This record gives sequence, structure tokens and C-alpha cells, in this order.
Amino acid sequence: MRRPVSGYIENPRLVPDADHPGEWRLIGDVYVDEGVLEDVLGGFSISGMEIIRRTEEATALLYLPFPHYNDEDLLMQVLADAALGVGKWIKKGAEPLGWVLLGSVVAFAITPIWDDVYKRKIAPRIDGLIARLLPALQKRGLAPELVQIVLFKDAEVEVRIIPVRGKEEICLHSSVVEQGLRKVVDFLRIDASAQAIGVKRIVIFFDEVPGAYKLHRIEYVDGRTEHLA
Repeated sequence: MRRPVSGYIENPRLVPDADHPGEWRLIGDVYVDEGVLEDVLGGFSISGMEIIRRTEEATALLYLPFPHYNDEDLLMQVLADAALGVGKWIKKGAEPLGWVLLGSVVAFAITPIWDDVYKRKIAPRIDGLIARLLPALQKRGLAPELVQIVLFKDAEVEVRIIPVRGKEEICLHSSVVEQGLRKVVDFLRIDASAQAIGVKRIVIFFDEVPGAYKLHRIEYVDGRTEHLA
């Protein structure tokens, strides 16, 4: 069952970050119509991207969250891959631990052969990066969150793929992610609002009970957001 977005934020303001001199926090008064604030707020954050290294040879992109993009040892491991574009995810949010954004530069269109494109051009690269970088990320309390661009109705849909922390090696393996993307493709093909309005972003998360990804949040082009799970 779909649930509409509940609640709103008033009186947003900037205040100095006492824990990190020179940094600022954006705070506001949060109101929710129902439920517990922490559950409704979830991972709300304000974020921005900044490039550390841009390369024409890049086949994948990785963004490190604050303050880990200042970790010289981690940066050395990441930058050792010459075909990896690297950036800063300047993100302050509600999560107690950090997420790393990781994704392929290759997008796939919703065609009968989309899964073949994924298996041949996207999956091997992402699987290799996760295998190489996951130990260093987990050592620092970081977890990779995948981003995959899907081409739909002459526009880009950003798919965010969220694993279970500590089980990324299983959740983010391409064979498992592909099944989650299949649900995304099926949704876009049949959802009336997606067809009529268009979709900006879809979030899927791994549910350990069925052992598979579920559609979690749909963000339509008109600004409407719907929660599916």
C-alpha cells in the first residue's frame, strides 16, 4: 500500500557546527502528521557533490562522505583505480554512519535487452570495485550505496540501491541487484503515473525476510513522493 509523504519543516536556519569548526549545520523545526519522528525523518539530509578527480577514462564513479574524503589512506586506495571518477559527498544527515555512493557511468534503457546490457557492461565493473574496496570501507564504518541510471521516456531515472549494513557483499552482488532492478523496470512499465508524469528517482532496499530488494520510495517528476514499503 502506498503512503503519502507526511510532515513538513519550518524555520530553516544555519548554525555553526561545534564539532567541526568552519562547518555549518542546516537545522529546522520538523513536524510530522503521524508516527514517530525518527521513523518518518529517516535519512533526511542536505548534500552536495564536489569532484576530486574527473577522468575521461572513468567507467564508474565513487563519492566519499564527510569527513572520509579527508582520509589520505582511503583516498590512496580509491585513486589507485585510474578508471574511477572520485568525488566528495558533502553530506550531513540523520544517519549515525556514513554511506559511500558508488555507480557505473553506463546507463541502460528500458528495452527487451536491458538485462544483457547490465550483465555485460555494468555488473562486472561494480562487482570488482566492491570486492576491492569493501574491506577498507567497512573498516571505517562506511557502507556502499549503489546508484544506477535508467533511461525512461527520454529522461534519466536515478535508482538508489540500499543494502543491509554488514551484508553488502551479498546484497550488492550483481545477481541480487539485477533482480531488484527488474522490479524497477517492471514498475516503470506498468505504473500509470510513471507513464504520464515521469519519475525522477526510485529507492529500493534489501529486505532480509524474503532475501530480495523491495521498492521503497518513488519520486515523480511533479514533486510527488510515494512510499511503497
